[in-house]
Amino acid sequence: MDVLPFRALRPSARGPALAALTRPGADALSRFSSQPSRRAARGRGDGTGSPGPTAPGGRGAHPIAAAKQGALAEEKEGLYVYRQEFRTDTGLDKNRMGLIAVLDVEGDPEGGVFPGQETEPFGVEARIEEISASGLQASPVVAGFEDTKFELEKILERAVLARKTPDVDLDAGGGERHLIWKVDDAKRIEDLRRFFRGKDCCLIDGLHGYRALRRLRDASGSGGKAAPLHPMTVLFNLFDFGLVLRAACLLVKEVSGFNVNDLVLRLDASFEVKAYPFSGKSLPRALTEFREDLRLKGFTEMVVGAVFRGVDQFFLFELRDEQARESVYLPDVKEPLREFESVLLRRVVIERYLSGRPGDPFPAIDYSWSTEEAIAAVRAGEFLAAFFINPPNKRKLAALARGGLQLPPGSARLDPPPRAGLLLREVFP
Repeated sequence: MDVLPFRALRPSARGPALAALTRPGADALSRFSSQPSRRAARGRGDGTGSPGPTAPGGRGAHPIAAAKQGALAEEKEGLYVYRQEFRTDTGLDKNRMGLIAVLDVEGDPEGGVFPGQETEPFGVEARIEEISASGLQASPVVAGFEDTKFELEKILERAVLARKTPDVDLDAGGGERHLIWKVDDAKRIEDLRRFFRGKDCCLIDGLHGYRALRRLRDASGSGGKAAPLHPMTVLFNLFDFGLVLRAACLLVKEVSGFNVNDLVLRLDASFEVKAYPFSGKSLPRALTEFREDLRLKGFTEMVVGAVFRGVDQFFLFELRDEQARESVYLPDVKEPLREFESVLLRRVVIERYLSGRPGDPFPAIDYSWSTEEAIAAVRAGEFLAAFFINPPNKRKLAALARGGLQLPPGSARLDPPPRAGLLLREVFP
């Protein structure tokens, strides 16, 4: 693996405010998570879902559109230090520091780049259309690497000290701040490139954009537009405590003949079932207890949470310790995948128990990155059920990807994601 400088676009002094050109950079898994939603007004939300193609609060323009209109000025090629500060759901202030660069997936035969999750075809097609129309990559791919000695952080800190004043300083409010410094010292650039040579990295976010760029490059060939370069990527240390992942909530639309009591009885053979009843004002208290149990049990057990339409209860399904894995999963689920809750949810809870009779098609599903929004959608009758899981262990995810296996879509995303439009990379020269 190798990292290369890239040509970026950043706001000119005469252009609009940076905050008006950025939006949360999330890989849109579906129409539900990528477009403005009526459901967002019903609950507090957790601030991680993409509000769609407009700037926060509905003001401003999509960053790609702004760039094409000349609102951004071209910047020279370079590597960039990225520091992201944020506040967790529990009010804890955290930060993480990484490197923004072009990820050359073929530049070093000793290193490997491994996607950690699958992608839906429609998500890739949407990215291809967007990139082809604009010639720009707006949202970076997010990759994790292992650095037990925090060597990269020391190099980045020295680069920041040399520059002092950041090139970009975006205070998005609510404890969210983004700072970017260009690395313009030749020695620092060589130190950074030397650090990554021969290392493996796991792609954990932005995979739709990554695969779109690969497809565009392969399809361009020698004719027509020049083939796009390798993807603009933010690289974070997997051992950084600020590297927080979130799993998507899965929303099931409809299942013919569904009965919640029948589902619970069927699950009882393999799962311990716990209910969290609520009524009216007790919902927030029940939700808090449910989410905390889901989180704590997730450290040592395999657990899946759920809420169903017309049922005033949350459910926690915990795989029994004595339950043999080979009797739970179908034979086509490989052994390493059986230790991940996103696989347990899809291949066991939904496919084997929820979908009905053997051979029935997999139910139509949608996604949300907000627990509150998903619950509101189910209680409003828009979906039959919402399922909740814990994000995967970062090191286990990287090891799985290195072994050539991938988790289902929506298993993990950086929380909160980098904002799209902070840096825009030209794809077609």
